[in-house]
Amino acid sequence: WRPGAPYGVEDLLVKDGFTYGYQDAAGKWAIPPKYNDAHAFEDGFAQVLDGTKWITIDTSGKEVDRSNIHLRRLKPYSEGLALATENGVYGYIDSRGRLAFPLRKYDEAYSFSSGLARIKVDGAYGYLDKTGKLAIPAQYSSASDFDHGLASVMTRDGYGYIDPQAKLVWQAPLPKNQLKP
Repeated sequence: WRPGAPYGVEDLLVKDGFTYGYQDAAGKWAIPPKYNDAHAFEDGFAQVLDGTKWITIDTSGKEVDRSNIHLRRLKPYSEGLALATENGVYGYIDSRGRLAFPLRKYDEAYSFSSGLARIKVDGAYGYLDKTGKLAIPAQYSSASDFDHGLASVMTRDGYGYIDPQAKLVWQAPLPKNQLKP
């Protein structure tokens, strides 16, 4: 249960003996315990093990066809998209498991914040927008996710902070290495 959220079937995963189901806030079975394994609902869908097959169900317990079920979600949903992978390539899926844009090969990929996702390509960090376009080119030797509208980055000239439009809003030069004779 999430603070401030109403109770619903998606919040009450219950194991009954060897099977899993979902109860409502009154403790009644909203979806009877018939699954060998189950995950909590997220964005209105849950993955359950029906016999030996993983399927996706909605909050009424009906199976939902999700053609991208073979994608493995790596991170929680953030700003409507979640990082997923298949065979070493990465992409972002929406709440129905559909790809937001084609899978790609990244060195590293992270969740969305401030409308952008940090990625590493060819050893440098940049940021994708929600359409998969490289909104901020991969040009930083290190970078963080955006937090309160700023991300820390390392440029050739030093550490700094950028906004989501890639504007450098603050920078500290690298210390000069001074060699003693």
